[in-house]
Amino acid sequence: MWKLNAKRSLGFALVGSVTIVSACSRSKLPQTGSEAYTRAVSTFYVGLAALQVGDDARAQDELAGFVKLVPAEPAGWGNWGVLALRQRNYDAAAERLEKAADLAPRNDHIEYLQGLLESERGNSGAAIEHLRKAMELNPQNLHAAYQLAQEVERQGGANSDAEVQNTIEKILATHPDNLAALVELSRIAAKRSDQNALKSAVDRIYALSSDWPPEAKQQLQQLQSTISSGGPRAAGTRTVFLKNVLMRVPEYRLSLSALKAPPGDEAQPFTHFLRMQTPPFEPAVPDMSLAFVSEPLPGGEAGHWDWVGAISLGITGPATAVEADRHRIHLTAGPTLAFPGADTPPSPEAILGIDFNYDFKTDLVLAGAGGVRFFRQGTASAFTDVTEATKLPRAILDAKYLGAWAADIEADGDLDVVMGTATGVPTVLRNNGDGSFAVIHPFAGVSGGRAFVWADLDGDGNPDASLIDGDGHLHVFTNLRTGQFKERSLPRGLPPIKSIATADVNNDGILDLLAVQSDGKVIALSDRDEGKSFDTTTIATIPDAINFLKNDVRLRVADLDNNGALDLSLAHVSGSDN
Repeated sequence: MWKLNAKRSLGFALVGSVTIVSACSRSKLPQTGSEAYTRAVSTFYVGLAALQVGDDARAQDELAGFVKLVPAEPAGWGNWGVLALRQRNYDAAAERLEKAADLAPRNDHIEYLQGLLESERGNSGAAIEHLRKAMELNPQNLHAAYQLAQEVERQGGANSDAEVQNTIEKILATHPDNLAALVELSRIAAKRSDQNALKSAVDRIYALSSDWPPEAKQQLQQLQSTISSGGPRAAGTRTVFLKNVLMRVPEYRLSLSALKAPPGDEAQPFTHFLRMQTPPFEPAVPDMSLAFVSEPLPGGEAGHWDWVGAISLGITGPATAVEADRHRIHLTAGPTLAFPGADTPPSPEAILGIDFNYDFKTDLVLAGAGGVRFFRQGTASAFTDVTEATKLPRAILDAKYLGAWAADIEADGDLDVVMGTATGVPTVLRNNGDGSFAVIHPFAGVSGGRAFVWADLDGDGNPDASLIDGDGHLHVFTNLRTGQFKERSLPRGLPPIKSIATADVNNDGILDLLAVQSDGKVIALSDRDEGKSFDTTTIATIPDAINFLKNDVRLRVADLDNNGALDLSLAHVSGSDN
């Protein structure tokens, strides 16, 4: 195994529960590095985490404690206000957000939050004032811009439609291909009888419509025809029809999400301080005395095993050790199960622990050269072969596989199974929720799948799919929701890829894709411009890459020296003396 030193860019903050005490005056900020600062940082991030996961009781305690500790930090008041706003405690939200605004009078996010608050209270005039200021402070605040357009149109008035159109045009000035904004522009232009703006917007929509379903293309054609025959006013209704149909098109929903957060998530908290120095999240000193000792597995069986790992069989208790060869797998909890190896050793991804029937017990999917088998857990010592109950075709059950990965492909709450193959369009076994599975192929244009990573690479809240095909080429697919994906463009000239993993190497809060290139470079692909492109950074170089990478390898991310930072390790799968 080869270890990469990657602590500089892979550090994480330490957060924990604290006792709330008054540690600084009401007008000063705690000194960086002091005990008061450490206590404040911990309290803030515990409160933020509770707010993000919906633990309102703990969020209330921690955020209230933070503003007592550091009353001069506006981010604390802002997050405390977000909590009240989400709970529809409007008076408390107004008081807290006003305090945040007093401390940070030129912050566009605070103005946006105050605009949301006034909108929910029915004070349209006050909401518009705050949202206009948010846009003045930061024209890139798309949520504020879109909310302003909606609020102005809702209020009405002599020049409201003109302001709505102007606001949407400002959004498109920096995001010209945002489909949702283009549809809004066409609608408001039709409403205002602005023939030139309407025709220009519809022409730009047409340029983005090549991949639309037939019913959406038909509505667009009818809109174009109406513009030609009846003029802008007659086209107004057609723009609404088009918008309704496009709600089922993933590209439209993705563009809309850039303008408008999902219901309930409009009020987003601060993740960093505004006046206090945000902690650098540097790792601790590495524990160089940490060592591992080889011991026999408790309950293990004698013999040569090609695969050894650990799987948690339930939501409590320690993980269970698992050992396997080309014919069987043995769980140290007791059972021995047949492995479909066809006399081929299992790959690292051949044994998948997955709860495919929602009983909070880990079941097993075994994928090898002899096919795929499903085992349902009854108890830790009893598994039942339920392969036939999946109702999958025999050609699928007996195909040759390189491994299997779990992913909720359609975001319907059921874990599906992505199958690894050397060739052919990648197969996904969609979980029907009743013990059966269906075969789908969501990753078009790819042949084979040797590695798979399921992680949100563009920060939109939806996991994206990354895979290495049978020839070693990397592919990344943006998740458009409802089981639909669109392949992203990658930097030109990428050599074949040996292994992939994910970690936030640049500390921006968005996962980066790590890839081991065949030339020995380990690179990080970081999202740029919300899914439009990638930045590429070389984070390590493998010594003697030609010899080290001539065999199959796996990249793993873990804290190997117990210092709070993630390290990278690269290991051979088997059959190498290097």
